[in-house]
Amino acid sequence: MASIESYVADLRQQIEAQEAAVQQTRAALTHAEDWIQRVGVSQTSINPERQPEEPPHARQNVPSASKLVQVVLAESDRTWSAVDMHQEISRRGWRTDSANPLDVVRTALARSVTREVAERAGEGVYRRKQTESHDESAEDAVAVAAPTASSSPSLNGTGLPWHEGASTP
Repeated sequence: MASIESYVADLRQQIEAQEAAVQQTRAALTHAEDWIQRVGVSQTSINPERQPEEPPHARQNVPSASKLVQVVLAESDRTWSAVDMHQEISRRGWRTDSANPLDVVRTALARSVTREVAERAGEGVYRRKQTESHDESAEDAVAVAAPTASSSPSLNGTGLPWHEGASTP
């Protein structure tokens, strides 16, 4: 009887060890899926022995928050809060290593006001600056941040590499 109890105890320990391994595998899978979603790729190969890292060249084609804010403002007559603008430029593929991405967007919006591309439309709300020379400055902002499709067929019209789920403005 003692040997059966010992056998059952061993089986329980094996199950616990396997459950711990499953939890580690689930955590690695979740991390990999989050990374894939963040970089916007549908398929990738990763080494399960190490955590996936963003390739060093992944951010080379991503315009700055300031440039993307200028593009978004140039394309729209609506007002933008920092949260709305963050969602829009993130939808277009912008990402940052900053611990507080919303502060990066707030700074970009404030710079747009300083550069006279935007104006405050209220407390924490911005819009494209309403001036007579608006059309020319809007075209300049788009030209700086968004190469033409003919010059780079892999771009989605925002100056960012095209990825699944991205839409053109």
